[in-house]
Amino acid sequence: MLALRFWAAAAAGLMACGAVEDLTIAPRVDPPCLFQLGEFPPTDCAFMIATVMDSAGTPLGGRAFRSDSMIGGGFHFASSSILSDAVGRLEIVVVRVHRLAPPLQPDTATVPLLLYPSLGEAKAGAPALARATVQLRFAPNGRIVDTTFQRVRFPVSAANPASTR
Repeated sequence: MLALRFWAAAAAGLMACGAVEDLTIAPRVDPPCLFQLGEFPPTDCAFMIATVMDSAGTPLGGRAFRSDSMIGGGFHFASSSILSDAVGRLEIVVVRVHRLAPPLQPDTATVPLLLYPSLGEAKAGAPALARATVQLRFAPNGRIVDTTFQRVRFPVSAANPASTR
């Protein structure tokens, strides 16, 4: 069994963002991201397994999430839209399109994880109910990437996710 490596990380909330309680990295034995073709294919990817919670620590089960951000110069983070399971657990692959500079080691980036009212509304560029920033470890497509494990709190109530606390 592969040894787990633990790093503690704190993420400051930005614009009513949630917080990351812990950051754990585990080596993977398979690459979750394969090479993709196209005019602007992703260059790198990250894989995260997270437990998503409201501000009180109640799991946000059966909720829609995605990662989506655009930074000047065509630099972009994106993922598919996914639902968390009944206990607020989700697995997500986040891709990076266009590196601004050669990656550092370890290659990490802080990206938004967005909460949506429904899976149908979780589209690129759509307004989210809330956001939390997560730090992910990236690897070039086709290479093995470490899994990031996180507990992420959103500034909402599980009973009423449309209202932020």
